[in-house]
Amino acid sequence: MKIFTAFLLFLISTFLISCSSQVQRYSLNPEVQFILKDYSKNKNIKFAVEVSGENTNKKLCRLAMEISPPDNKTFEKYIEDAFIAELKLQNLYNRKSGQVIKIDISKLDFDTAKGFWIISGDVTLPNGKAFSITEMYVFSFIYFADQACREVMRTFPNVVQDFIKEIIKHPDFVSYIKKYRT
Repeated sequence: MKIFTAFLLFLISTFLISCSSQVQRYSLNPEVQFILKDYSKNKNIKFAVEVSGENTNKKLCRLAMEISPPDNKTFEKYIEDAFIAELKLQNLYNRKSGQVIKIDISKLDFDTAKGFWIISGDVTLPNGKAFSITEMYVFSFIYFADQACREVMRTFPNVVQDFIKEIIKHPDFVSYIKKYRT
C-alpha cells in the first residue's frame, strides 16, 4: 500500500509540475515591418504604447495546463512589448513620446474545441480618435488536451502579430500617420 501511495503521489506531482507552459517569445512580423517601413519615412513621429486590460498572466487550458507568456509577463504586457518591438525596428518608438497609442484589451481568450484565439480591444490614438479591433486566429482542432494546449501556446504569437497588423492598417491609424507626412 505504501508503494502504491508513493507512486500515486509521484504521478500527481509530476502532473502538476509539468502542466504549466509558456507561449513562445514574440518574433517580428514581416508584413507589419513592411507597413511600418512606409510610415517610418516620416521622421517627425515617434510613438509610445500602453496596453491595459485584465492583466492576467495565466490561462487554464482544458483543465489540464496553464498557459502563460514568457518572463512572467501578463498577456497584455506581451502584446505591448510586441508592438514596441515592431515600432523600434523602424525607429518609430520613443518611450517618452507624447504620441501615445493606448490599447485597452477587452477580450483575450481561446477555444480549443473550436480552434481559435480572439483578441478584442479599443485603440485610442494620440489625437483622441478611437476604434475597436477584433482579431480571431483559427488553428487546428486537436482532440488530446496536451496537444491542443501546445497548439494554443504555439499560435498566440500569431494572433498578436495579426492584431498589431490590423491596428496599423486601420483607416484612422493610416490617416493619423498621413497627417504627419513630411
